[in-house]
Amino acid sequence: MIVIVLLFIFSVILFFLGLRFSAIFFKSKEIIQFTLVEDENIFQINTDGKYSVCIVGGGSIENFNITIKSIENGNLLETKETFFKARFMKNGGVGTVFYDFYVAEVGDYSLKVECINNLSVKTSMLKSISSIEKRKAINEISILIKEYSSPYHFILGLVFSIIGLMILLLDTSFYLYKLGVIVPTH
Repeated sequence: MIVIVLLFIFSVILFFLGLRFSAIFFKSKEIIQFTLVEDENIFQINTDGKYSVCIVGGGSIENFNITIKSIENGNLLETKETFFKARFMKNGGVGTVFYDFYVAEVGDYSLKVECINNLSVKTSMLKSISSIEKRKAINEISILIKEYSSPYHFILGLVFSIIGLMILLLDTSFYLYKLGVIVPTH
């Protein structure tokens, strides 16, 4: 009986720990959001660290190239395209994390989208649908800069939640079997 209670407590803790890890992924602080109509956008970073550049307005993105440089010293920041293109909902639209970059010095930075007319953003995330879908207009798309949150937090949270629920269901089934509520039929 003690094992059943301990497994129940463990499964509940694991489930809520998984929810907490998943929430960390979705609660990253937004720095600025701006439309793509402008050629160069200036924003301020107040703390050093890792940040993400996201496209809000579509799930399938092609020909999206940017440069980020410091206004104070003119140095270009290294941007890396994300391997795991996490998607999120923002103001009723789909957002996609596309680039990550690291800021060592706080200050003002400028972001420029290269060849803005070649940018192709489509609503659907599925390649089979997005290949026949019409491109979204540039004024329907915006760029969001937010603090970096690792997609592994979300994956780890999801795994913890699923394992916690599985243990809880097995534990409850075993407890009901011990009480005689569940009787196996042969």
